[in-house]
Amino acid sequence: MGKDIVKNITKSEQIIKKLREMIKKKYLTSGEKFPSEMDLAKKFGTSQVTMNKITSQLVAEGLLSRKHGAGTFVNSNKKLFFNVIMEKPINEFTKMVDFSHIQIIQGILEESNIHGTKINFIPTYTKDGLNTILEDIKKKNFESDGFILLEWFGFENLISRLEKEKMNYVVADCILDKAVNTVFVDRHYAIVEGIRALKTAGVKNIAFIGEKQGEYDLLKYNAYLDGLKNNGLTRNASFELSGFQEDFSGNLLKTETKNNIKKDLLKVIDQVDGIFIEKAAYVPLVIEIINNSGKRGISLFSYDQIGRNPEFNGELYYSRGNYKLLGSELVKYLFENINGTAQKKVPIKLEIVKFDLKS
Repeated sequence: MGKDIVKNITKSEQIIKKLREMIKKKYLTSGEKFPSEMDLAKKFGTSQVTMNKITSQLVAEGLLSRKHGAGTFVNSNKKLFFNVIMEKPINEFTKMVDFSHIQIIQGILEESNIHGTKINFIPTYTKDGLNTILEDIKKKNFESDGFILLEWFGFENLISRLEKEKMNYVVADCILDKAVNTVFVDRHYAIVEGIRALKTAGVKNIAFIGEKQGEYDLLKYNAYLDGLKNNGLTRNASFELSGFQEDFSGNLLKTETKNNIKKDLLKVIDQVDGIFIEKAAYVPLVIEIINNSGKRGISLFSYDQIGRNPEFNGELYYSRGNYKLLGSELVKYLFENINGTAQKKVPIKLEIVKFDLKS
């Protein structure tokens, strides 16, 4: 039986190699309907099940595409051209405190290089710039096989236009309720798992420090509530410290914000043994408050990655994302969309990490 399996695997690989050559050497030409799996199974002396797997492999490689109700077709061998639409010029991303966008761009470039895809970065700069892009798409002035949108907030009209024109597109990290064509960071999963990490550390009473006003903040707050529920922990509304909304240009908080967080946290610090911190910018301040209070045995979970080594007596967890992978998946999504195999939403899982306070 083992020999048969090895023989079958070898034969499948030989068939795939042969079909690749036929496509790349244009014995099967671009746009041509691919032979049926039944015919190919007879031709190569194998089963239809095996041929189905082989065809699926060639679809995944972008050599073929399946069209519902029509069949399987040979894809064009031309190099594809993708436009990346972003809010700011690419050189400005190097000045950002949050480097997730840089990592996304690195992932886009690396994956595009693998496929030999041309990439063009288009900054919108202003509302007028965005309107110009909308008009160009409407008039079909763009040379493009697909669009990658690095922003979604404020780009709703652009997304609607791409939908209306039935253009190939994907949005990075869109959290809109009706979002489609998006590769997104699964914040809900990360926060629920972060709360689980706190429970595993022995935490029973958790405070929430953050915001629950905007769509993005509310998503994280609701995930926090689900984290409590899923992990058998009780919600206490008096432990939910909010109202510190601030326009972050970095990790520097306004004096008023600091004072409000300190005042509210000190009210409950003796009643809690864990804190979920929605924004990384709050972490140094929260640690400072806890250390100065003399309170021991508090564990912290920050949704965002922590940028520096804090001096803290308790356990500290945070979520870490592979944003380069997200960039890579954006490019893959456009290929899959061309082939008709893309999902509407592709989640990227975050990893829960215990901060090494000794490093």
